[in-house]
Amino acid sequence: MLTPRERSVLYGIGKEVDHIPYSLIGTEAAAELYGVDIRKTYTDIETVIALEKKMVDDFGIGCMSIGPRLKGIAEALGASMKYPKNNMYLIEEPLISDYKMLENMQVINPYTDGKMPIMLKMMEQLQKQFGDYDILKSGVCGPMTCALSLREAGMFLRDLKKQPEEMHHLLQFSLECIKAWMKVVYDEFGCVCSIADPASSMNLIGKKHFENFSKPYLKELVVWAKSYMGKSPSIHICGKSRKVWDDLKEIGFSAFSVDNCEDLFELKLHLGGEMAISGNVPPVDVLKNGDIFSVIQSVKECIEKAANSPKGYLLSAGCQIPLGTPKENLLAYIYAARKYGKDAVKGKGCRKIP
Repeated sequence: MLTPRERSVLYGIGKEVDHIPYSLIGTEAAAELYGVDIRKTYTDIETVIALEKKMVDDFGIGCMSIGPRLKGIAEALGASMKYPKNNMYLIEEPLISDYKMLENMQVINPYTDGKMPIMLKMMEQLQKQFGDYDILKSGVCGPMTCALSLREAGMFLRDLKKQPEEMHHLLQFSLECIKAWMKVVYDEFGCVCSIADPASSMNLIGKKHFENFSKPYLKELVVWAKSYMGKSPSIHICGKSRKVWDDLKEIGFSAFSVDNCEDLFELKLHLGGEMAISGNVPPVDVLKNGDIFSVIQSVKECIEKAANSPKGYLLSAGCQIPLGTPKENLLAYIYAARKYGKDAVKGKGCRKIP
C-alpha cells in the first residue's frame, strides 16, 4: 500500500494509485477521540506528535495540518480567547470595536505573535518525523472570515451596508495578515495554504456582497500566491456556494472543497474541468450520527459522483468532522474509500466504479 505522500504525488501527476486520496480528521477531533485535553493541541508539541503517531498507527493517515485557521489571526492580533478543556477555542470578545483602531494595528508577525511561533515549531517537528510518510499542510481563514473574527457578527453584517469603506479597510488589513502567514509557511516548509472562508457562504451573505467585498480580496490573494509561490491555494466555503461557483472559477483557485448541502455531481460538471474538487460526506448526519452502513453508502455515492472529475477528486467530509465522531465510523469511511475508490486515476475514475 502506498503512503499518503506517495499516493498524493502519483495521483497528482496522473498515475494510477491504490485508491482515491482522502482526508480524515483534524487535531482537535483526534485529541477528543483519544481522550486528550484539546487545549494541549494548541501549545504542547509532544501531544501533537503523539496524536499523529496514534492516527497513523490506527488509520494509516494522520493530522498533518497546522495553522491559524478561522480564529488564529485574531488571537495573534490580541483578541481575548477562551480555551475549553473539551471543545475548540473561542473568541471571547471581538478585537475591533472601532475602525480607528486599525490605524495603530500592525500586520501579524508569525515568528513572534500569539501562538503562531508554537504552530511553526509543531510544523517543523511534524515535517521532521512524518514528512516522508505524509505531506505537511497548513490552513488559514479567508479575508471575509478573518474580518468577521475581528468584528462582532451583527456589526460586521451591518457594516457591509452602512460602512462599506471601513469594511474594505478591514478586509485589506485581514488580507495582509493572511499573506504574512502564507508567506512564512511557504518559505519555511514549501506549503501552499488552503483557505477556509465560511463568511463567504451564501447562507450568510448574498451574491452582491460576495462580489463587492469577498471576491476582490480572494482574487488579490490568488494573484499574489501565484506570483510568490507559483501555485494558487485551494478554498473551502461552508454552506451554500452554488451562486458563486463561476466566481471561484474566475478567481482561479487550484481546488474547491464543497459542503454536503451542495451536489457533488453538479459541482464536477460545473468546476471539475477548471480545478480539483473535494467533498462531501455529511459530517454530522452521517459521520457523527450515522452507523457504519450509512457511512459506507455515503462514501460510495461521493466516489461514484466525482471520482472521474477531470482535474482530480479528493474524498473528504462536507465540512470539518465534529468532535464525538465514533472511531468505527472513521474506520468505515476508510474501508469504503479503499474499496470503492480502488485503482484511481485522476480524471478517469476508479476501476471498481464506472
